[in-house]
Amino acid sequence: MSDYLPNDPRIYLSGTIAPSSAIGGGPLYLFELSRRLPARGLDVRVISPVDVANSRRPSQFNVEYMEFQNSTGISDEGSLRQTVAFIRRIRQDPYPPQLIHYNQPQHAAIALRDVATVSTFHGPAGKPLEWRRVVHPTRLIRRSYVYERLRVWWRTTAHQFMLRRADMCFFVSAFCRDEVLRRSARSLDPNRHRVHYLGCDTELFRPVNISKFDYSNNIPTLTFVSGIGIYTRHEKLIEIFARIVQRIPTVQLLLVGPDSDGLSRVLETIHRLGLTDKVTITGLLPHDELPKYLGRADVYISARPETFGVNIIEAMACGLPIVSFKQSALPELVRNEVDGHLVETDEEFIERVLLLLQDRRLAHTMGKNGRQRVLEMFTWKRVIDRVVEGYALALENFERRRRKSTST
Repeated sequence: MSDYLPNDPRIYLSGTIAPSSAIGGGPLYLFELSRRLPARGLDVRVISPVDVANSRRPSQFNVEYMEFQNSTGISDEGSLRQTVAFIRRIRQDPYPPQLIHYNQPQHAAIALRDVATVSTFHGPAGKPLEWRRVVHPTRLIRRSYVYERLRVWWRTTAHQFMLRRADMCFFVSAFCRDEVLRRSARSLDPNRHRVHYLGCDTELFRPVNISKFDYSNNIPTLTFVSGIGIYTRHEKLIEIFARIVQRIPTVQLLLVGPDSDGLSRVLETIHRLGLTDKVTITGLLPHDELPKYLGRADVYISARPETFGVNIIEAMACGLPIVSFKQSALPELVRNEVDGHLVETDEEFIERVLLLLQDRRLAHTMGKNGRQRVLEMFTWKRVIDRVVEGYALALENFERRRRKSTST
């Protein structure tokens, strides 16, 4: 049993689970919790809506996966149907949990009131899209703008509910906390929230010997790891890359990650700029394959706003210098001029990339600094310590709340 938690509580983890950061930091976070919390002696179950990308489950740990889908058979993370199915599944269990940790706050809008609740916020509720395609084996659904507005309203309402109701709220960065509270127009009791960063497996992600992977180390290579979606800014990154090619014609760009409804636009941009022989798109890779692809690169680049950025700390752990824009939570991860460069303009972005490609000693020093920062700040051991401390506080807050409600 953990040193922090009394009475060996039964804990449910709720959310989509996957062992790859290319799918998202949230699914990877739940995957790592499901692996590491039982190793601390905690009684843990995972409730996952679907098996994302045939994720390899950590069966060597005492974890049960209770999957469910909504009535359409489509994974619509956090939808009202999925929330109802989740609560129904909880009530079917003959041994109910004492604590539920939601990795999707929208699941908690009708949470059971006799259970301590913890919620991890990975970002605000988001903005409606004009339309969005959801591919299903039997049909193609086009969501209307009205549907998207209802979806965001539901998530925003659920976020507000959890901010008011949860016994502990985790935020993956200070930027994430401030943005969620700003959009919800709420303040939060300091005893009911914690900022804790996500982590990186520093044994898996480490500087590698390129030669053993049969890659040429003579070609300057930039890389970016992320699902290719609407908000990931792949097109902007490719347009910047096209200007870098004009200065260094031999440079290559390696894009790692699955299609998240943005691949067609990225391919159009690549063809329009004449970069078909300069850009490689790998698709989704197993998580343990990522280090050798990161090891193939010289610089990690990103134009994406991040509420945390697991892919960035994984690149830092592999000894890559980072070039990105000074936005969102990135200043909490990357120290400007130490671990990489955080810039304001496209021109500055290009100049910093060129500098690192031409000055290998500087790139090596920044990469070394970045790995040391990950070892000090972003290990999964540190994350689990913070989570277990938060669980103990959540149980204390729950008992306090229950005593108050019974006294009234």
